[in-house]
Amino acid sequence: MLSGVMASAQTFGVVGLHCCFEADWPSLLEAGPQMLSMPATEAVVDVSGYLDRFMQNGGRIAWGAVGTEGPVGVSAGRSWKALSGIWCKMVQRGTDPGMLRSQSLLSPQSGLASYSPAVAEEICESLHNISLRVRDQASAAKLVFGA
Repeated sequence: MLSGVMASAQTFGVVGLHCCFEADWPSLLEAGPQMLSMPATEAVVDVSGYLDRFMQNGGRIAWGAVGTEGPVGVSAGRSWKALSGIWCKMVQRGTDPGMLRSQSLLSPQSGLASYSPAVAEEICESLHNISLRVRDQASAAKLVFGA
């Protein structure tokens, strides 16, 4: 049923799925989204083959790189370290690092509506700082590997 709804909606724009927590990612990917929004957790490494195939077929992933559960004491460094660790493990399992960077977006793990504007701004600032680290890492890789 989900795949039929998604196929119908794709005539109007990009169709994606968002899950704030762990899910049956292979089944969700089978439904045919063009975009997947998922938390950046270690559990993702176990389905890296499915995610790799999804990206090879043009799919994009919005990584919930900054947690929004519980009190928010956002540290871009800690969030970057976690995301980078996940991406490194995915690359070790065969995911192309260039594809991973170019087909990824960064987002909070969940919505920001329940936070004050000041806290939401902190979360967005952390996302911006993480994106700068992704860009810097990509630039360094190009210099080292000539990519």
